[in-house]
Amino acid sequence: TGGLDTFASQFYGAGQYRLVGVAFQRTLVVCTIITLPIYVLWTRTAMVLAAFDIDDDLCQDVQRFVLLLAFHLAPMYVFECTRKWLQCQGLVRPAMFTSAAAVPAHLLCLHILVTMDVLGIGFYGAAVALSLSGFWLAGFLLVYVWYTGIWEKCWVVEEGTWHGWTWECTQHIPEFLKIAFPTAGSVVLEWVCFEIVTLFSAQLGETEVAAQTVLFNTTACIYVFGLGVAIGACTRVGNALGASRPVSAKRSAYVALLMSVVLSGGIALLLNYFKVEWVYLYTNDAGVMAAATLVVPIQASFTVFDCANGVLAGILRGVGKPSVGLVVCLCSYWIFGVPMGLYMCFSRNLGLSGLWYGLASGSITCACVQMGYISAIDWEALAQQADDRVKVHAE
Repeated sequence: TGGLDTFASQFYGAGQYRLVGVAFQRTLVVCTIITLPIYVLWTRTAMVLAAFDIDDDLCQDVQRFVLLLAFHLAPMYVFECTRKWLQCQGLVRPAMFTSAAAVPAHLLCLHILVTMDVLGIGFYGAAVALSLSGFWLAGFLLVYVWYTGIWEKCWVVEEGTWHGWTWECTQHIPEFLKIAFPTAGSVVLEWVCFEIVTLFSAQLGETEVAAQTVLFNTTACIYVFGLGVAIGACTRVGNALGASRPVSAKRSAYVALLMSVVLSGGIALLLNYFKVEWVYLYTNDAGVMAAATLVVPIQASFTVFDCANGVLAGILRGVGKPSVGLVVCLCSYWIFGVPMGLYMCFSRNLGLSGLWYGLASGSITCACVQMGYISAIDWEALAQQADDRVKVHAE
């Protein structure tokens, strides 16, 4: 859905409201096409796991879990597309309210299906609950849009962003994918780095694996704050470029980056100061607490640059240059950060701290390079590119 960030925000800024709806439809079509092979792949999960000499019973358990979880995909991309369609128009509250409503619904499902196990399916109830959460999110958002009158505003002829389904959404898909694939690739590359760290932490022992779980969840929680700023940055920058206001776009980019650094920096200081109390929320095991609190200062530094990277990626999506972020992410994490982490962990015997030194070095490198690129770009040229993009789609 990353391509929708670029196209919809620039179309809306240019006043081409009908094209916003077409971009929304195009994203739904692309997501549907991409999801089909994912479904097929998931039906072969057991076969893939068996190739790694994993126990047959475990392979079958995972296969059943994944098949139940597959129902989660369609409603989730409907939710994501609808959320971004609204966000490019400056409508961010619908997604916030519906997400807040979906959380207790999901917790209730977990209690009924897992804790109480009313269906008698054991841990498979967690997969059912996760699949239902996708329907809660998509359903609540669509209902909210309908009953609050937002839908009627989108139907207004002059400024409406939805004019019904059209075959036009099947056009310009290659150009859309040039934006969408790098956006998705950047996210995948970074998150796989975390999985690699978790994988190698298993070689250090059970205590380190448990500590890594605490650190990973903490990072995910903090990243949400930067993600909110990134969404705003992408929308504001894209709207400004679409409206041929490069100075405003540049100002929005730098303000968003400053907000990210201040916000994540404050959170990092609090996390470092209350590291023992925070880790205790996850576990009271003395060994795990010692291992986790030892790494928290490194993690706190990492989160500042990680949030900055999220905002920088949002800015790059807004200007239509996510491929830059993909290349920088690939080089920073996979060529520098991950090898550095493995070296520090095993060759320098720093253990879990070494792995996080690698992540931090990759994140710092990524942030510095992306910041250097954004500082050097020609905002006037970007505004012209946005104008050309709008004209091509409006023909």
